[in-house]
Amino acid sequence: MQRAGSLSDVRPPRDTIRRLAAAAGVGVVAAWAALAFNAVGSIVVTGGPVEPLHLLRVYATFRYGAEALGADMHAPATVGTSILLYSVTGAAIGAPLYLVYRRWFGWHTATWRVLNSVWLGVAMWLVNYYGVLSWAQPLALRALRYGGEPRPYIAEHIPGWVAAATHVTFVGVVLLLQGPTKAPDR
Repeated sequence: MQRAGSLSDVRPPRDTIRRLAAAAGVGVVAAWAALAFNAVGSIVVTGGPVEPLHLLRVYATFRYGAEALGADMHAPATVGTSILLYSVTGAAIGAPLYLVYRRWFGWHTATWRVLNSVWLGVAMWLVNYYGVLSWAQPLALRALRYGGEPRPYIAEHIPGWVAAATHVTFVGVVLLLQGPTKAPDR
């Protein structure tokens, strides 16, 4: 018997929590896949293992500013912080993407999911790269009391086409990891 005003009145059902956790997990896997794609892509583009974890070093500028780009910033703490930020971002963005796409378009075939991942990934890249990072990274560096110049280092040091390909990969993995659902009745 439940009492009025009890915690069970405001707590979401357990299956909702499980779905959200699973979707966040898909977002983390997609983030790691995009990171792996970027690492392999950097080797292919440069013709050798110049710096396959360059994206992580640039991503660390969100916390450490320009110092993360220095040669001495290969420390495990910096790489670990970057992977953590990358994973949390993947979970935070991947979970809603997964749940919304599954709810409204889960019946799409793999071909449609790949096609949708291209335009959704490019749209996400445009918003993230130009709309969010241009102000969010300097704001975060100011909030962290970074001693150097707070600038959008990520947008400045990752070529646009690389960021776009990474976003498309991320969205593609999120969409392709969904099981098929029933097509809506028309």
